Amino acid sequence: MIKTVKKSEVKALLRMLRSYYEHVSHYENSLVKKFYVVHHVKPIGGQKTRFIMMGNVFCSEYPIHGRFDLKG
Repeated sequence: MIKTVKKSEVKALLRMLRSYYEHVSHYENSLVKKFYVVHHVKPIGGQKTRFIMMGNVFCSEYPIHGRFDLKG
């Protein structure tokens, strides 16, 4: 999954990166979304766009009982 993010969201992710890495390394079967890439692109004369690539938690061996779209 690819998602565009704000600069502030990238900074927040980088601040928690060490503890996040320790958690997903220790709990390999966790349903916490796994982040693979934080990157940006800036076309010549265009605006910088930041994005993250992350795993899909719905692609799992575990049965899904419900889905929620949490905001904020």
